Amino acid sequence: MLGLDRPPEWGQEASGYFRRFGNDFAFNGVRSTLSYATANLSREDNRYFASGKSGTWARVAHAMASTMIAHGPNGSERISVSAITGVVGASIISRTWLPPSFQGGSSIGRGIAFSFAAEAGFHVFQEFVPDIIRGLEKPKPPRLLRSGGSATP
Repeated sequence: MLGLDRPPEWGQEASGYFRRFGNDFAFNGVRSTLSYATANLSREDNRYFASGKSGTWARVAHAMASTMIAHGPNGSERISVSAITGVVGASIISRTWLPPSFQGGSSIGRGIAFSFAAEAGFHVFQEFVPDIIRGLEKPKPPRLLRSGGSATP
């Protein structure tokens, strides 16, 4: 979640990019582990569910809000403790291996904000990609009936 040249202490050569890749991999591993464990304990289902709404802005609003919404055992919506725990926990824990310029409260806050923004963007993608795929599919030609009444494949 740092960008291509951040932190600058890691440089721009191959070793710096491998460190950034490792950082992102570790961050997401910590986030997923914390989210999964918390979801198990609190009996939350924090998968993304399409809105079923019509209208672009209503669907975008649903997708963005769903970053912090989970479903309980009975299907009711509630604040997702597991999603929040995963992002906040990973943002704090990941500072242990980052250089000093990326430690501290403001850096943690940026990490949390970027993580939720990325998740919201992915949910918007998940909301609209089925429509895009349907728009790209070629319509099937109509099936012709044979004289005996059966359709030809």
